[in-house]
Amino acid sequence: MEQRRARWINEFRAGLAITTFAAAAPVLPEIGNRREPSQRLDQRGRTAMPLRELDDRVTYAQQLQQDDGPVVLINPFNVAPADTGRFIEAWADDAAFMKQQPGFISAQLHQGTAGSTTYVNVAVWESARALGRAFSTPEFQARVARYPGSTVAAPHVFKKIAVPGICVAS
Repeated sequence: MEQRRARWINEFRAGLAITTFAAAAPVLPEIGNRREPSQRLDQRGRTAMPLRELDDRVTYAQQLQQDDGPVVLINPFNVAPADTGRFIEAWADDAAFMKQQPGFISAQLHQGTAGSTTYVNVAVWESARALGRAFSTPEFQARVARYPGSTVAAPHVFKKIAVPGICVAS
């Protein structure tokens, strides 16, 4: 078990592991369409929350290694209609934990309209690295196991940009 943990840490540092919902399981670079969710097993052999990448060139794991900030985590979730109550309970537990982590600034959960069961978490962090440290804790990984089995996440980290006459970056 300790050898597996050390291997995962090295892969995370090299950008080869997705940490948020994979319960610290090593992940090989995905082959084919990375936009399709991939199933992974956690340390106990349970199915971890499937993740899909939003960007074909930059993985979420690579983003978590950056120390530029502040950053915004945009994390869409798709959930089966019967699981929405359990999803919100699990997210609230995660948010309460994350509020206590170094680098956390704020979080807000949004739900799609017209009966949609798509949710979006918008969280602001001091840096992507702080976000990565919080997501890789064993405490957070244990919380992820409580999400309903139908939940698929697609986390990605963003920074504000300036568009003259429209919006500012700071």
